Parts: sequence; C-alpha cells; structure tokens
Amino acid sequence: MKKWTSIKLGNLLTESKIISTNPDTNRRIRVKLNVGGVEKRPDTSDKEGATKYYIRKAGQFIYGKQNLHKGAFGIVPKELDGYESSSDIPSFDVDNSCYPEWIFYFFKQGNFYLQLEAIAKGVGSKRIQNKQLFDVEILLPEKSEQKQILSKIHNLQDTIAIMSNEIDAQFKFISVLRKRTLQEAIEGKFTEKWRRENSNSADNGKKLLNILRRKKKELILRKQLPNQISYPEIKDSESKFDLPLGWTWAHLENILQSLRYGTSKKCDYNLGETGVLRIPNIVDGKIDFNDIKSTNLNEKEQKDLSLLENDILMIRSNGSTSLVGKTAVIEPNAKGYAFAGYLMRLRPFEQIDSEYLHIVLESPLIRNIIENSIRTTSGVKNINSNEVFRLQIPLPPTDEQKAIVKKVNSLLSSYKEIEEKIRVNQESAYLFELTKLSEYYGNQRKIIETKKKNSEDNDSQMNKLSSVILTNNNVTMELYDLLLEHGKLSAFNLWQLSLYNKDIDAFYAELKIQVEEKLTIKESDEKGFLELVQNEN
Repeated sequence: MKKWTSIKLGNLLTESKIISTNPDTNRRIRVKLNVGGVEKRPDTSDKEGATKYYIRKAGQFIYGKQNLHKGAFGIVPKELDGYESSSDIPSFDVDNSCYPEWIFYFFKQGNFYLQLEAIAKGVGSKRIQNKQLFDVEILLPEKSEQKQILSKIHNLQDTIAIMSNEIDAQFKFISVLRKRTLQEAIEGKFTEKWRRENSNSADNGKKLLNILRRKKKELILRKQLPNQISYPEIKDSESKFDLPLGWTWAHLENILQSLRYGTSKKCDYNLGETGVLRIPNIVDGKIDFNDIKSTNLNEKEQKDLSLLENDILMIRSNGSTSLVGKTAVIEPNAKGYAFAGYLMRLRPFEQIDSEYLHIVLESPLIRNIIENSIRTTSGVKNINSNEVFRLQIPLPPTDEQKAIVKKVNSLLSSYKEIEEKIRVNQESAYLFELTKLSEYYGNQRKIIETKKKNSEDNDSQMNKLSSVILTNNNVTMELYDLLLEHGKLSAFNLWQLSLYNKDIDAFYAELKIQVEEKLTIKESDEKGFLELVQNEN
C-alpha cells in the first residue's frame, strides 16, 4: 500500500472570487459533461441581471455544481484565462503542494466522479456545494511523485488519443462506404451480372413506368385519388447520370399511389387507443417502438391514417436539416399505427419494392436534392409534398429492384458488424484508461462497476487492442501485395496500409477493378474482410 497522506480537498482548494466588473457575454465559459473539458460557451443573448460573474484564471480547478457527478469538471486552459463564469461554476486555486491535474485525474480515475452523486443535496435539481466538495478526501504523495505519475498519465493519454483518432477514422470509413454503397446501388453497379443473366427478360423500367401511370389515371377517374400535378417525361439532358440498359427516370409522383400528411391531433402516453408514430420513432430506416404515444381517432381518420406494410414514413418537418426527408419502411409489426403531422406517408404501388425506394431516398444524390429543397419557416425546416413528388429517381424493373435490395442489405449488414467490432475496441480503450488511472492512483477508491468484466491484464489488453488497430506507420503497398503478405485484411486496414490511404475514392476504384475486372481479390467468408482469389492452377 502506498504511503501517501490522506487530506481533504478543503485543505487544497481555495475558491477564487474575483468579481468581473464588466461582465461580457462573449467571454463566458462552461464545463462539459462526461469529462469533456472546459470551453468557451457559445454566444448567447443574455439579458443583464443581478447574476454576478467571476474572473477565472488558467490552471484553476473548476466544476459545475449541478453536474459534477456527471463529469462536469476540469482545469481552466491557458486560452480561457480571464474568462468568466457564475458562482454555479466555481473555480479554485490549488495549494502549491498539489498539481491541479492530480485532482482532475483523481476524479476521473475509475469514473470516481459518478460516486459523488451520493453527496449531492437538494430536491429536484441536486447540487454539490463547496462544503460537500471540501469534505472529499484524497490521497496525496509528495509533489515529485505526483509529477512522475502525471508524466505516465500524459503518456497514457497520448496513446489513448492515437487510438481514439484511429477509431474515429474507422467510423468515418464505414460511413463513407455506406454512402457509396447506396449511391452505386441506384446507379445499377451492383446488378451488372444480374442484367447479363436476365438479358432476355421483357420487363424494363420504361414499361413499368407506363403501367404505373395508367394505374394512377384509373384511380383518379374512379375518384379514389384527387387530381395531382402531372410532371412531363424527364429528358436525357435532365438526367443526373447515365442509366443502365432497361432503366428509366421517373418522378416520385409516378410511382406512388398516394402521399399523405399525418394527424395534427394531440397525442400523449396512454391518451387513446391508436398508437401514433412520431419523429423519434424513425431510427436508421426502421421503426423504433421504445417511445410510443397514442390518440383517439374516429372511423374515417383511422382508415385514412392507418399504416400498411411497405408504406414509407418520411420526416417532412424538423429543426435539423439532416433529419428532414429521412425515411423508414413500415414492417408488419407497425401495421395499423397512425402517424403524426410532422411526418408524411408515401404509399408506393405494389410493383415498387419499398426497400428499394428507401435506398433511393437515402442515397447521397437524393439526400442532396432534398436538403437543397428544404425551406425554413420560423426556425423550422421542412419539405412539402410537391417537392417530394417531383424528385427524379432511377427506376429499374421490379425484379432488379429486389436484387439490388438483397445486395445492399448484405453489405449494410457487414458494415454494421464491423461497426460493432469498432465499438468494442472503443469500449476497451475507455475501460483500459479508467483502470490504468486507478492503478496509478493506488486504487484509493472503489472502481465503479462497469457493464463489461475486465478480467485481462491491463498490458496484455493494450497489446490486444493495438493489434486490432493498424496505423499509417507501415510501408504502403498495392492492394494485391498487402493481401499476399497478410492473408486477409478488413476493408479499413487494407485502405490504411495501401498506397491509396490519402484518397478513399482512389482506393475504392482500385478495389473495384481488382474484384470485378481482374478477379484477384474477393470478399472473405468473414464479413467485412478481403482476401486474394486462390488460383486453381
């Protein structure tokens, strides 16, 4: 057991109370949650009032009274020297016997700050006042030993930062792959072989489009649909890219039986008999049932608003541009639900595969068009039915739509599995940091229980983690040579080690040539990995 002095924080911290005589809303600071650090607060239009603000100095320990137990603490950085905060975010000069960072990492080690919720006081909004903070005991070695340990911690932080950057790069890589997959899918690049094998088929996109137009006219004549704007045929000069043989361009209006906005009736938890899907229920192209509200609808409203399998819900209005136009396909478990007013329901004809339409609407091409069509009213961003109707989409025959969906779903499933592995690495890095910090601090407080058991030795865990994440320190090589040397590699690691690690588009183009033209590389049986095609000779 390390022979360190047990001392209360009250003997190390002295609150700084330098009043700001000229408060400035542009020089305010805040402390982020989850040990996110200290930063300049975004500019606000604060009104002048009785609140006092205090000058904060670089090197002071600072925390949020309401959120210390949620990780709101840090050291005031040099660039924020002289900035201000209220008494709800107090800062402290630290006694010369202790480095401010020693206190910072004391709270961080083993997520010790989470345990401080037990000393928070108050009803509703709990706070940790200075008195409670000062009563917390800390073990303090000599300053020379603090310096040695902090040096080790800095090295640890450098290693963790490298790993975090690599993990972030992996997530970005998967995001790029996902977008490129959706775009290449709607350009017909995944079904070139399918078209060769089905070249004698009489079906094509043009014939399908004519069938759907006739169906729509019949519905309008029967007064089952109101008259709608009829858009002219799309000219070749208007096309966004060259379509494969057998495809055609169509306005979205041509392939939908109907489009309808949701109910404006009030809905709430257990308010009525009909479940109502809202924006929070649209998650990654699926319906999430974790937060369902309800309302009461009359018979006609129930008929008009009831969802059917293969309907598509689209977000038409939201504060975020990235959410407007996002869609989800209605599966059997969502049949019969109604939908809220900020959503619109697209009901395609049965000859249109809803999942294919979802792929089109989520593709970079259509997302870009949607985002450029968004209008802002009173701070709310929205897209209306006319803008949706006139979206120009690539239309293959029905069977090819299904072939595209099958291929895309397989690829997206692989990406999801890879992302899960990346998250495991991310969690391992996080747990490693917490346990290593606790080791440096001599386990002076019980480590917070974590979801995952960390039974491996810390050093062997670091070696295992490092072996999973490859960096650019290796000699860059051609794709074929890399796989020849390593046997098989994940798509991300192949990219990072290759000559193309600075240009993902060039990497993707070369990989496509090797897979589809030269037939030298193939997908491994292990999803997300690539290997060489074995020569039978």
